[in-house]
Amino acid sequence: MVNIWLSEKFTAVFVTHDVNEAILLGNKIILLGGYPGCVNGIYNIDDPYPRDVNTPEFKAYRSEILTSLKQAHVGNKKFFESFNESKLFEYSNE
Repeated sequence: MVNIWLSEKFTAVFVTHDVNEAILLGNKIILLGGYPGCVNGIYNIDDPYPRDVNTPEFKAYRSEILTSLKQAHVGNKKFFESFNESKLFEYSNE
């Protein structure tokens, strides 16, 4: 996929749940998460292709993105723990 993109220079939107795959293929990663859904971060990956998962730069990108994912997960957990499902069905006749 990277070779085709490099030769053809087209715009592609690639959706994945795999952080390594996103860093290997993308030059911009938009991290979605939270509730309600929102953009948790935008990461510009400036490393040249082909990329190697063993480089310090790759590991730094991975660490930063995973830290952001963990923070979003904690925020979601706190939201759902405080969420009272019965409030979904409350309404006023006023």
